[in-house]
Amino acid sequence: MNTGHDKQKGISVVSFDGGGPGVVSQLVMMEEFMERMAFDNNIEEDESYPTGCCDLMGGVGFGGLVALLLGRLRMTVGGAIEELITIGRTVFSQDTQDQSPEANTRRLRNAVEDMLRRNKHPVDLKLRESAQAQCKVVVFAAPAAVTNHCQAFRTYRHRGKGLDCTFIDAACAILASPETFAPVAIGPPSRCQKFVGIPHGYVNPIREVFKEAQRIYGDDKPVSLFLSLGSGQQSPNSIIETRLTQITYDCGIVEKDLSHQLGGAAAYLRLNVDKGLETIETTQWNDVSAIISHTRAYLEMATITNFIDEAVQRVLGEAGSLTLGELVGGGSSAKIRFDSQELGALLKREFKPMHDILEVISERITLVDATGTRIPIPLQLCVSYEMLAGIIRSYYEHHHPPGTGLVRQGHYQLVCGTEREEVEPSKWSFIATSGMMVEMSMIRHNRHKRDMSCPKCGRISNTRIIDTWATSHPAMCSFGSLI
Repeated sequence: MNTGHDKQKGISVVSFDGGGPGVVSQLVMMEEFMERMAFDNNIEEDESYPTGCCDLMGGVGFGGLVALLLGRLRMTVGGAIEELITIGRTVFSQDTQDQSPEANTRRLRNAVEDMLRRNKHPVDLKLRESAQAQCKVVVFAAPAAVTNHCQAFRTYRHRGKGLDCTFIDAACAILASPETFAPVAIGPPSRCQKFVGIPHGYVNPIREVFKEAQRIYGDDKPVSLFLSLGSGQQSPNSIIETRLTQITYDCGIVEKDLSHQLGGAAAYLRLNVDKGLETIETTQWNDVSAIISHTRAYLEMATITNFIDEAVQRVLGEAGSLTLGELVGGGSSAKIRFDSQELGALLKREFKPMHDILEVISERITLVDATGTRIPIPLQLCVSYEMLAGIIRSYYEHHHPPGTGLVRQGHYQLVCGTEREEVEPSKWSFIATSGMMVEMSMIRHNRHKRDMSCPKCGRISNTRIIDTWATSHPAMCSFGSLI
């Protein structure tokens, strides 16, 4: 169905997670995106600037610095990579004996000043631009008094009182994590505020970037692309010891929560290297080769390269068929990337046949249907429960194995582990790991009443008595009339 906004120009928004050297991964992904766009536009790569295709950038920590380099200073991605690494190496130099927060802050300020001079900008450059630029930038820092509050630093005018500060002040404020830097004071001496880097729980700032986009453009503005770039997934088994690692962990919570809310909406794309960056330390700036290599490997995965190509075409096409209100609100009109119909089309037209994809992608889970058939599924295709459920529906609709009618009605339950524990949809993103086995059950066994029932409708049968979930065809046949 066509709507009134289908032919309007859609906005493109990019959100950058915070992090240490892993933020280099974001720029490698952004570079790949821009190179594909330059190729499709038939222009030279070094003439392709993110400000030419992005309407809003947002970020926190070093991800916020990336947004400022690309958006406020209008650098190429390659230029931003060089400057980011230079700043990181200067601040976290192993040759420096004084590693106190005050000394680190002085080195940071001097490094940002030197960067501005190298790029022909005055050291007192204001954060807010005098003229309205196409690409707006918003970055966030936590006030020392309210560390879970996101104070916005904007490069553009907005309705309401905003912070009037220099580029250097803003850069230092968003990076001033308490473990490493001293608080950064901004404002007149009589009423200045102190900032301490990334707000608690906002290493992934996409929710705040969503809100800012709504403030600027309104709910009816079409969206071509909402791109969220991570700085590498952290190990789920790592011990959370400091505020920095705590908020890095919180980033994963936000990502998984959004995967449920957005359900794979076509205008939304989350890229985050899922393997290899878990052990990168925040001060490890001298050698970023491993970060680049792992990111390149991630970008070459068949599913990822397809997602990026699709995103590039959405931006080049400019039209947005989804509004901010629909995307953020998760309205019913949002296009679900992995509903059964679209997945079926994906399986038919895929970049390769599905069995070829499975040879390329080693990260996968195994789904065992109720008849015992094992179905390998790339982990990237089922990061949310909604995506997994869509794959299950598509599989049953295309192959019609026993139980298709039950699956169509939702009369099944997923179980995993040796104890056949029920998989809760809200927790799927937290437990989904490569190599795990998930089984489908059409039957719930009740050890106390010695009967079994459908997990959804509760229909009772006394045919078999087992104290666990059933995943076998004989048990499923007890409800043959429902199939």
